[in-house]
Amino acid sequence: ELDTCMVGVGEMMRLYEKTGFAQLGRIAETAARHVAKWILSDRIHTRGEGIGPNGGGIYQNELIYLMLSLARVYRWNKDELLHQAVDRAGQWMLDQRGGEGTWGWDNYLWHAGGWDATGKPLYHWPVNTNQYATVNLRLYQLLGERKYYDRAMTIMDDYLAHLPKGSWEIIRGGGVSDTTRGVHLFAEALEVAG
Repeated sequence: ELDTCMVGVGEMMRLYEKTGFAQLGRIAETAARHVAKWILSDRIHTRGEGIGPNGGGIYQNELIYLMLSLARVYRWNKDELLHQAVDRAGQWMLDQRGGEGTWGWDNYLWHAGGWDATGKPLYHWPVNTNQYATVNLRLYQLLGERKYYDRAMTIMDDYLAHLPKGSWEIIRGGGVSDTTRGVHLFAEALEVAG
């Protein structure tokens, strides 16, 4: 089940990294391959009909957690299937941008925050663009591939071009968690910059 894999893959890999207990790494590897096959299928947007509050769709943060988990396992076993799934999920999220002109930013496409079981975006929100940039910075740190850094910095450059000097507009979005994600994005960028 996808919900189980979301937690299991990353946590089993983390436990393996901390303990060196090979069985934990093998469990993470098995679950990661299952998730990778699902991401590479035409069902990337769904957990199944009628499951969850969005009718069986998936939220961006769930897909991000899976991407990071697959990247951790890939770093360990170099299974190309996992790498392909991380790339596919990242590109799929990039292709799902929309909501042009929302949030007062003309001609700017925000990332979707979730999808229904048919793959239709449920909403577009600045915080989801923050999260997309953040996951790319983290993937750059995990995998060392420049394309992830470039994706994140394209968003950062867009933000800097849109924001008036001294503005905190990018961290708005409707709540404390949104503000936290905006601050987290800038913290990740600073960490990568060294």
